[in-house]
Amino acid sequence: MAKSKQVKCPICSKMNDKEDTIKIGNRYYCKECAEHKDEYKSDWDLLFEYICKLYNISKPTGMMFRQLKEFRSEPYCFTDGGMYATLRYYHEILGNNVLDGSGIGIIPYYYDKTRQYYEQMNEVEESLKNHSKDETNIVNINPSAMEELSKFKIRELSFENIDMEDDLKDE
Repeated sequence: MAKSKQVKCPICSKMNDKEDTIKIGNRYYCKECAEHKDEYKSDWDLLFEYICKLYNISKPTGMMFRQLKEFRSEPYCFTDGGMYATLRYYHEILGNNVLDGSGIGIIPYYYDKTRQYYEQMNEVEESLKNHSKDETNIVNINPSAMEELSKFKIRELSFENIDMEDDLKDE
């Protein structure tokens, strides 16, 4: 009896006998992953959907597909997840607007900056996890110092309160 061909599930990466999998589209999924396929999105799906949403189009343009192909290969070797994160960083974190007909050419310029940003965010998250919630810092405030400060009226600094001509005459 011939051994069944092995196929890799695109979600869990397990190797399965082809006859024990479920074919969806051109891909073979293990039975567990096939049941929950809609819950998982590949990096490509996220990137594809984000580009469409960002540019308000039904599918990326030919120029965008060309750019994606270029960015995946040498010398860039960018991942779909990294490109997705870069576009989100550029538009959502930095607040840059989408320019019609611009494509996704900003990716090579912000890919490394995006990586640094998310690495810093992960470091902050890790440090917060390691910080004990039971720690308390006690700050002693000298009551007499507070009384001295309360004697001063605190007013909002405004350029309306400054007479520039009087200041220039004093010099």
